[in-house]
Amino acid sequence: MGIRVILILVALATAAGATVVAMAGAGTASGRSSARVFTLLAPPGGTSTAIDLGKHGMSPGDEFLTTDSPLRNPTSHRRVGRADIIETAMSESRSRFR
Repeated sequence: MGIRVILILVALATAAGATVVAMAGAGTASGRSSARVFTLLAPPGGTSTAIDLGKHGMSPGDEFLTTDSPLRNPTSHRRVGRADIIETAMSESRSRFR
């Protein structure tokens, strides 16, 4: 799996995770019972490392670590935060994001 594919997967995971965190925090911080959703851009960036565990090449159990990945406002493109991500490969199937 190439670094480009890994970065795309990291960006998708970051965006999904940020939305979930935002939804969870919106109800408790404001006292509202309904969730608020907002969108963040997660462009490639930060430091990524692949750890090849088990069989050589992409295989279940391999880990991908990303630190200090930028999160940006989709309108202004200003940096509004960062994400640290740990991913674990669950199967040998290839990503369709080539």
